[in-house]
Amino acid sequence: MAKYLQILELEEPIARLKVVHVAGTKGKGSTCTFAESILRSCGFRTGLFTSPHLMDVGHFGRKVYKDKTGGDIPMPAYFRFLALLAFKIFSDEQVDVAVLEVGLGGKYDATNVVKAPVVCGISSLGYDHMEILGNTLGEIAGEKAGILKKGVPAYTVPQPEEAMSVLKHRASELGVPLQVVQPLDPQQLDDQPLGLHGEHQYMNAGLAVALVNTWLQRQGHFNILHKKHSVTLPDQFIEGLSSACLQGRAQIVPDPEVLSKDSSSLIFYLDGAHSPESMEICAKWFSCVTRKDEQQPGPLDQLHIGTNSRKILLFNCMSVRDPQRLLPCLLATCAQNGLQFDHALFVPNQSQYNKLGSHASPPSERVQIDLSWQLSLQRVWEGLLHSNKGLNGSNSSTASSVFESLPLAIKWLRETAQQNQSTSYQDKCNACDKTVHFIDLLTADSIPYHKSCFRCSHCKGTLSMCSYSSMDGVLYCKTHFEQLFKETGTFKKNFPSGTKANSEQAKIPSKLSSVFCGTQDKCTACKKTVYPLEKMTMEGECYHRTCFKCAHGGCLLTNASYASHNGILYCQNHFWQLFKKSGSYDNLLKPASAAAENTVESEVAVAEPAKEDPETEEAAKEEEEASPEQVAEAVVEDQEHS
Repeated sequence: MAKYLQILELEEPIARLKVVHVAGTKGKGSTCTFAESILRSCGFRTGLFTSPHLMDVGHFGRKVYKDKTGGDIPMPAYFRFLALLAFKIFSDEQVDVAVLEVGLGGKYDATNVVKAPVVCGISSLGYDHMEILGNTLGEIAGEKAGILKKGVPAYTVPQPEEAMSVLKHRASELGVPLQVVQPLDPQQLDDQPLGLHGEHQYMNAGLAVALVNTWLQRQGHFNILHKKHSVTLPDQFIEGLSSACLQGRAQIVPDPEVLSKDSSSLIFYLDGAHSPESMEICAKWFSCVTRKDEQQPGPLDQLHIGTNSRKILLFNCMSVRDPQRLLPCLLATCAQNGLQFDHALFVPNQSQYNKLGSHASPPSERVQIDLSWQLSLQRVWEGLLHSNKGLNGSNSSTASSVFESLPLAIKWLRETAQQNQSTSYQDKCNACDKTVHFIDLLTADSIPYHKSCFRCSHCKGTLSMCSYSSMDGVLYCKTHFEQLFKETGTFKKNFPSGTKANSEQAKIPSKLSSVFCGTQDKCTACKKTVYPLEKMTMEGECYHRTCFKCAHGGCLLTNASYASHNGILYCQNHFWQLFKKSGSYDNLLKPASAAAENTVESEVAVAEPAKEDPETEEAAKEEEEASPEQVAEAVVEDQEHS
């Protein structure tokens, strides 16, 4: 970096700059924005350097560099080039004060070429860029403390103990008193809101006020200093804090291309959160400003967020980030604040359009875009929905989309909002009688419903287009429609649950009910109605599948495993056991037993039992032990012999 400063002759100009230098993990950009806005309101010519940029960076700086070097020395790294460009512009413009935000870390950052800033500040610290700065808060704090300079006042905000101890130790080594500032008291703003939204901004505003106050004091501008015991801040401070603007940080942007009668139909809520901590803060802010009873401050008073407004997430992050840490934090925090997303869009940062704005057009030659990372984000999102039910009862298969460029995603949002606007004052949900917006519209039998209202009127279960039945505008799932109708035999809207038809209705069904099979069948076992789905027919008798079981052991039977005796069901095992001793096999051995009876009647006449000899007893014993098949064969043989 020193070589580039020497080539560009920036060493002396940088030394003359009156710099406010700010490092940190979260809030350093907002702190710099507040500080610059206050100083500008005080009448100073200011320069502000923050990163990353939200829009395209101009290429005019590259020409300045090549004019100085002749192109022999390689270009500096991207961020170093931007820092050099900022120093060059600040020097040429002769600014009164330069407010610099550290890009990464602090100790080795490109902005740390400033050897003698007027004041330094360190905003909230957390885990970020751990692959470069370290895996612990102590290591990260050590890198951030690299901007502290000997003899230069330093300020910070309340930090975790591990980080604070490192900051204090480094300040002690340099002989610098490290002062900890508290969040700004809203009462000091004289009922004016901060220009940057979110409760967390009061912490950043408090740090900015301390930095500006010290800068003014060290530069001899005592007439506009903030007095510690003053109830309110000086007017210049209040004006600067309330007019501060940082694009992409808790920013609310109504879309001018989609307007309804009284308010904007499409509102973008923008934030650059990229760590779990900042994602939680972002989710709290978004939940707060979109709450139904929330009144927007300042110039957004005229905006109205409808009670039925759809919440759509437009998301992307760099591949070095872990979506498994970011997205769960976003969903959980929103859910805790009573907010759920209806849809999610995943899109790469790069725009494939020639320019931004309403006149943007796609390039003449279509460029193939790698969407593998966006598809990975979508899979993580849908996995969270399956586990946490993160949407308003929406089907996860339609709860997210991937677009190949940001303009295409915005185009889809605008078309959806316009379609929503065209139907929002016409369609009323047949179930709840509330307005149905296009994105939430479901039409069945030409009747509009909210997707969440498309439910069975009996069991309240969610219906789909292939699983519903309706009668006179009343919705039923197919199961309850058939069951309830078959119980009453009528198409009345309100089906009684659990009521039984009287005996006359059971005997003389209506013509309409006779169309449906199964309404008159009764189970032979339990005497209750048998519906087709649970019906079994054996030997001309109807049974419930659950009633088709052995009368002795209670085991369920099948067509191949049952036997019956006098209309009573048995499994084959119990049937043989129970009837072997009695010798009664009426159902199975009817022909054989009938023949045996005829033989006994015609040829055997016994007036009284005769005394049996041992041979007869032994034969009888063998006959008792014979199997049913052997008995049948013996009877047949006797017939033939006789």
